[in-house]
Amino acid sequence: TNNSICRGCTERGIRIKQQLRPKSSSGDARGGSKGGTTNPNQTTTATVGENGKNDATKASTSSVVNKILDPSNPVMTRPIFQVETTSSAATASAPSLSSTSNMSAAVLAGHSAFFLTGLAYATKDVMHLRLLAMGGISLSMVFQYYRPQPLSIPLRWNALFLAVNAAMVAALYKERKEAENMGPEFEALFSDGDFQKRGFGRVEFYRLFQLAKREELKAGHYLKIAGQEMRKLYIITKGSATIERNGVKLQSISQYDTCGELEFISYIDDDENTDTVATVSVQIDGIYADDKKDDNDGSGDGGTVYVWDFEELAPFLSNQPRVSNALLAYISHELREKLTDSWELKSPMMKEDASKKEKEELAKHFLHLMEDVSGGKKEGTEK
Repeated sequence: TNNSICRGCTERGIRIKQQLRPKSSSGDARGGSKGGTTNPNQTTTATVGENGKNDATKASTSSVVNKILDPSNPVMTRPIFQVETTSSAATASAPSLSSTSNMSAAVLAGHSAFFLTGLAYATKDVMHLRLLAMGGISLSMVFQYYRPQPLSIPLRWNALFLAVNAAMVAALYKERKEAENMGPEFEALFSDGDFQKRGFGRVEFYRLFQLAKREELKAGHYLKIAGQEMRKLYIITKGSATIERNGVKLQSISQYDTCGELEFISYIDDDENTDTVATVSVQIDGIYADDKKDDNDGSGDGGTVYVWDFEELAPFLSNQPRVSNALLAYISHELREKLTDSWELKSPMMKEDASKKEKEELAKHFLHLMEDVSGGKKEGTEK
């Protein structure tokens, strides 16, 4: 009886195991076929082995990162060398005291941070300044982190400053790359117009002309008219123009010359007595293939100019001191050339017995230019 009971329990146990065993392939269900059998234990073991390797790799990487980020990391806190210091407060009763301070990698990073910050203050280039500042901030964060008690507040603020500097460096780099590849038209204007000789760098030139509008003007178009408000600054890049007053030709301006610079100086001047009313008219000349016609009758090709509106240019220059200084230097050079040309134009007319009216107009124009440059009306100017 006991044997029959044990045999029954054994059969029930086998049936329960078969019910709990995972379903296998059709070959296993039939008792196993050639080439189609799979051992579940082998599959499970392989899967566990792969997972174990991945877990071990992750654990190893995590362990390395945790060791690096451990504030008590011996690599950063172990003394590299010792510095002996002597106290200067020595007296007859108390001799000078000497002490030894340990110089670890973290402490060395702290000193290097201040060194790079000092170099940043000494450099003139904005890109170099920000790169040095980023290096100083990074080393300062290393020093602040590997302390017996990490300094959390400076670390968070320095992380913010580092991100801001990184964004500004990226913007400056992008702008410089664009200035280096600004196109053939701007390249020709920058080199042939002597902008570099007169104080412009490539970036300053690119910033200024990004604000300008390019216009194609027909022959006979007036850039400004005497007695009317003038609120635009022009640079001629193709063609020429004639300056006249009361129908009398005073002089000509050509490629890379400016127009409206006196009115712009008056516009940015704080003096209440200055205005931006044009005192002369400037008309675009016609460009003819045979170069035989001189009259501005509206025929022929016109010219190409770059235009800045005073209301946009003035606030832009107030935020761009380097561009402002370069532009004012360029304008000063233009004014000097125009004064010289105006004087040279008067001399031959005097010798050819020009009419009294023309002489008076030329004299008034010259004195008016002198008045604008000097900043105010002088006594006896009208006389």
